[in-house]
Amino acid sequence: MLKKAIAVVTSGGDSPGMNAAARAVVRTATYEGVEVYGVHNGYSGMVHDDIEKLTTRSVSDLIQRGGTFLGTARSKSFMTPEGRKTAFDNLCKRGIEGLCVIGGDGSVLVHVNRADARDRTEHLCLVPVADSA
Repeated sequence: MLKKAIAVVTSGGDSPGMNAAARAVVRTATYEGVEVYGVHNGYSGMVHDDIEKLTTRSVSDLIQRGGTFLGTARSKSFMTPEGRKTAFDNLCKRGIEGLCVIGGDGSVLVHVNRADARDRTEHLCLVPVADSA
């Protein structure tokens, strides 16, 4: 069953293809009738509620640009149980059911470290997209 709303976040260092990957997520989900939200500044944006709805227009003219239009930042607060709770609460209040994480191996810590927020994230489908080999 398709999700009704998903979010895309870029995390870690900028790398070629992040914009292209985010663009593909937005365009494909929109085509399928799924709302897409962009999380600005990595996990820090999840904690600080820096989340906006994206459309195909939001990702137009990105394919040739490197880096990430969403931005990326390290977040000490996300590494704490309280920070993750706040971050996942910010997703849940928008009805977000899926999170696409574009980044390296450190970026997918959300998959490993979500046990402390399990009651808030059971419904959240997490999809990592590697930005490095």
